[in-house]
Amino acid sequence: MGSGALLYPSAAILATWSDRDWRHADGIQLERLEHMQRVVVRTYEHAYEIFVCRGAVGDVLVRGGRFFQEFTEARLLGSSLGGGFLKQFGIYVGLRVELNVDGETILTAPIFSISICPMTLAGSA
Repeated sequence: MGSGALLYPSAAILATWSDRDWRHADGIQLERLEHMQRVVVRTYEHAYEIFVCRGAVGDVLVRGGRFFQEFTEARLLGSSLGGGFLKQFGIYVGLRVELNVDGETILTAPIFSISICPMTLAGSA
């Protein structure tokens, strides 16, 4: 390695994010889910129950973790490694979810599983 050469982790390089085929990544995009679709996100620290209100803009109801003891209206900004790159309105394994509540951003621990719960009809067994 010559003098002046800099090494960066691949996650810190824009091309790593922009060239990734997100269709085959282990995750979901809110705008592809139905209104009031239930998603359970598990991190290494907590579980979160998320209901999609308006997926195209990231509006959700969230409960879980230490910040959301009851369902709270939030904007799910997307997922990131906790830095400058954000996969807008996405939830992906290995990344952290960024939620905005009343102007404050809350960052989860890294996600290890995502479950999309089937929609059910009211009153069905």
